[in-house]
Amino acid sequence: MSHALAIKTLSSILRADNEARPVFLLGAGASFSSQVPMAEQCVKLLARRVYAERELSGKVHPHQVRQTEWWRWLAAHDWFIGDPEHLAENFPLVVQHLLWPQDYRRRQLVDLMQMGKDGVSVGYAAMADLVLKGLVRTILTTNFDACLPTALAALRPHLPQISEVNRAPDDLREFDIYSRAQIVWLHGRLESYADKNLIEETNTLDPALKRLLAPLLQFSPLVVMGYRGAEASISRDLLLGSRADALNYPRGVYWCTREGESLHPNVKELAQVLGSNFQHLQITGFRRVVD
Repeated sequence: MSHALAIKTLSSILRADNEARPVFLLGAGASFSSQVPMAEQCVKLLARRVYAERELSGKVHPHQVRQTEWWRWLAAHDWFIGDPEHLAENFPLVVQHLLWPQDYRRRQLVDLMQMGKDGVSVGYAAMADLVLKGLVRTILTTNFDACLPTALAALRPHLPQISEVNRAPDDLREFDIYSRAQIVWLHGRLESYADKNLIEETNTLDPALKRLLAPLLQFSPLVVMGYRGAEASISRDLLLGSRADALNYPRGVYWCTREGESLHPNVKELAQVLGSNFQHLQITGFRRVVD
């Protein structure tokens, strides 16, 4: 499906006279224009930093570390996924195995997830405007950066109440299926994520959170942008795992990828299971869609 057809499809979902409001799921690709690095770039940056600090005793600036050096070093670890096409999937592995102790992990991640000097992108500002107009109410995100809450906060006092759900474990009290402006942090906010044992704790989502989301996903179209679907916790545990409770997503799942990009195997499995309730939309970018 071309970008033009994708825009027409999404425009029909966002019509003001529609009974159901779409739920958006945003991944790292949505924050790229805000100069927040995506998972693959995070792996490269963290590998350079840790290699320079621990292997070279801080005598060399991370930017001076050659890719062949840090790649060879990472490849010596049995947990490293050596396929260049799947480098992004090493992000939680790098965080768990290389960023220790806890305070070091937190500092590195906070520094890594900073927005660029120009702040939030036009795309996030446009998404916040959709919320202001009442066309979107709930946004799920796998991200940890502050782009989304910053964009929404810029519209106060017109959006006096911005709910944030699952900032930390068991933090579900603000969830409201009728909320006017609601962010659901699928992995928690950055501070919580930095404290997790990542591999064990991010393969599945909190069952209580899944139960809250099921009726929302049942009665709303789900639009996915900037997210590859590589994480088992989202593509399998949440989306495939909630299929029965959400009655096979009768209002549809609209999975957006950039033109020319193929679907991740996890997403292909979801598409096969959902059949005609799954639509693959090809777009030129997050900003161009929501602006």
